[in-house]
Amino acid sequence: AITSTFVLLVHGWVDDPLYGDLGSPLLFLVPGFALMLSRTDNAFDQGDIAAVLPEGGGESRHNPVGVLIPAVIVVLVFAGFLIFRDPVQAGWHANLGAVEMAKIDLAGWPQNQWNPDRDTRRYLTAQMRFEEAISLDQSQRTAWHRSGLIAAQGRAFDKAQYELENAHQIDQDHRGIKKVLGYVYAWNGEISRAAEMLQGIDEAAEEVEAYIWWWQDNQEPGYAGLAEDLARLLKP
Repeated sequence: AITSTFVLLVHGWVDDPLYGDLGSPLLFLVPGFALMLSRTDNAFDQGDIAAVLPEGGGESRHNPVGVLIPAVIVVLVFAGFLIFRDPVQAGWHANLGAVEMAKIDLAGWPQNQWNPDRDTRRYLTAQMRFEEAISLDQSQRTAWHRSGLIAAQGRAFDKAQYELENAHQIDQDHRGIKKVLGYVYAWNGEISRAAEMLQGIDEAAEEVEAYIWWWQDNQEPGYAGLAEDLARLLKP
């Protein structure tokens, strides 16, 4: 039970969606071993020590199958880690970066206002994690997605579009990626692609109306005009 709790705690510190990927069932490997080892032979419950001893004397009998199965599982898990080492390490870095990013974004939350700050230097540690993850595994969706969010925050919209397109290609059903990518298309002047990407996202029509005055309030008439063009296409 202690080991199982430790596994869940460590996983919670470094992962973003707790049970969100194919490797998650491995969380229950150690708890399963704990349950298996905690099973008590009925003979002990009855106090019949002789029942678990061989006829000739004092050495306890061994169940080779009971030892072999866990050993085989451990070997398979270790071999799997070696085979998929780069994706595992990439996921580790990406998830640590996501946690670091969340700490920054949630500091002082709720602020009850949009964040206009283009200075993304506070995300440097998280960005380094995402870059390391991508260098290990080009299909690391979380790293592409989060790095694209940082680029969009800094209004590096070309970079954001490239990274979010990679994330979208990996997971085309991810609603958050589609939504941000749609807005990035708009700020890059690709209004038709933006409207196409935002189709089916109900709140987008209302949000883009808010973007019109937000860009105007931040002295960005060009982006405000793009928001107006997008709003016309998204109106029911």
